[in-house]
Amino acid sequence: MRVVQKTGKLLPTGHAIDTFDGVEVSCIDMAMPIVLIDAPQLNKTGYESAAQLEADKAFMLRLESIRRQAGLAMGLGDVSQKVIPKPVLVSPAIHGGTVNVRYFMPHKCHGALAVTGAIAIATGTILENSVIKRYLTKNVDMQHISIEHLSGHFDVSLNQQGDFPEGLQASIIRTARKLFSGDVYVP
Repeated sequence: MRVVQKTGKLLPTGHAIDTFDGVEVSCIDMAMPIVLIDAPQLNKTGYESAAQLEADKAFMLRLESIRRQAGLAMGLGDVSQKVIPKPVLVSPAIHGGTVNVRYFMPHKCHGALAVTGAIAIATGTILENSVIKRYLTKNVDMQHISIEHLSGHFDVSLNQQGDFPEGLQASIIRTARKLFSGDVYVP
């Protein structure tokens, strides 16, 4: 899939790192405008459940404050009534993946990860100086970026065809769990 941007810029603020409310973030627009946030800077591990994160009202208010400031800085205007940009907590992978995330939509923690969000997060792994870079233990294999989330992992493959970022393409494999099995007898 050829990746498009809503703001017209991979880094809508013009910087790999911005600071809102004293927290370092990376604002990226690749398939979906997102705000990558270093989880420990919000006193989180990044491994909390959705219920734990949503129950922390002070955390949710601070997350929304950062999201709104990032929206303005990204040229999206007042995002208080919009669902973009999506805030994403990032932390080190612990199950062999590339990075671990908690993805918000924006006021509820997603149980997994949206396709467009996964593409934006994967792009963050290859950008110099993004907040994800501090958690990468090795060079990123663009063909296999595994993003750990609440219900497993999401694999993204990035391919560069021409100039960056215009020529960046993403591929995903989407799977579904088995719902049932059985036998059918036809007379």
